[in-house]
Amino acid sequence: RFTTGCGGGPRKRRRLTNLTPEEKMLRRKLKNRVAAQTARDRKKELMGTLEQQVTRLMDQNKRLQDENKKLKTQSSSLITENQHLKERLGQPGSLAERKSESSGSAVSFDLLPWGQTQKLSQSMMPYATSVLTMSLCLALFSRSAQNQTQMVPVEEVTLQSSLPKEIPPKSMPFLACGWR
Repeated sequence: RFTTGCGGGPRKRRRLTNLTPEEKMLRRKLKNRVAAQTARDRKKELMGTLEQQVTRLMDQNKRLQDENKKLKTQSSSLITENQHLKERLGQPGSLAERKSESSGSAVSFDLLPWGQTQKLSQSMMPYATSVLTMSLCLALFSRSAQNQTQMVPVEEVTLQSSLPKEIPPKSMPFLACGWR
């Protein structure tokens, strides 16, 4: 093996032939002692890391056990509440009986829970608004059409019938409603 010397170039490792056997043994003991200390230091560092990991995992385990206990309690209370609600459904005048009574009529209805009713009404609001607007425009159009047919002289009727069908007369009220 080569090491870098003071001159910057590689140089060979020094041979130990000039050392006595006692010096060689002392040198080997010293190297062994350094290697053993390095191994002990590495082992100590590894044990410290493992102890930290054990502490962290034990904390996580405790937290998960607490959460599990809380969820089990919540689950049992929900099961109890569910049983009470099922019992209430079995009582006279309950929702289930009202459903069965209404199914015999011509128009049946199912009651929705409050949250679903709110969501449904919010999602249907734009459609309901547009339907009401169209109904209002249609009512105004039919009303103005009735008024125009009652008051239109015969000459204007023939003039309107000769107009092209693509261009509606400007006096029609549905243009004000946004129909084009």
